Amino acid sequence: SFNPLLDSGAPEMNRIPTTLFFILLAFSPTAFAEETAEKLFDGKSLSGWACISGAPITGWSVKNQELVSSPDARALVSVDKFENFDFECDFQLDAKESGSVYLRGRYEVHLLDDPSYPKAPTNEKCGSIFQQLAPTKSSYRPGQWNNLKIRLVDKIVTVKLNDTTVIERKQIRNLSRGAFNQNEQNPGPILLQSQGCSIRFKNLTIRRING
Repeated sequence: SFNPLLDSGAPEMNRIPTTLFFILLAFSPTAFAEETAEKLFDGKSLSGWACISGAPITGWSVKNQELVSSPDARALVSVDKFENFDFECDFQLDAKESGSVYLRGRYEVHLLDDPSYPKAPTNEKCGSIFQQLAPTKSSYRPGQWNNLKIRLVDKIVTVKLNDTTVIERKQIRNLSRGAFNQNEQNPGPILLQSQGCSIRFKNLTIRRING
């Protein structure tokens, strides 16, 4: 299962027996309790979603159990707000398309059809925290469904694209351009953005992390 906090690639702790290590971890202040995953999208309707400032939803529809944007789509935000969580979705882009997932409505994970933009800076590639954190590997699959997994705890983020870890436990230092909510002390929504194109999402889930 997706657990970047335990699969960190840290050096082996030779002086602490394995069993004792996990006992200590379970009772440590940094151990987190994970809730059951919640569906953010039911595959049938736009229930649980809204546009910014309560405006009517524009440019988003449901087709074949997919959440689909049109070129004139406005940003779509979840009604519920989240603090620490594991987020997962599948997305598909056509050639030259791009979009975003904003974490807590503040930190932009960029979705980009990388082959169409070979000269894009690495910190703007698919899976990046836009203009802040670059993916360490290229694992985007053009013209196919791509699986995205993100863990956000405080401002520490891990991103997996198609089961390849592209950002591992890195600190997000700044609000992203276009942040919906700038109060970093509070929980915030998941925000989906289509940048003048038709982007498709499905299987959107979130698992809250309490602790």
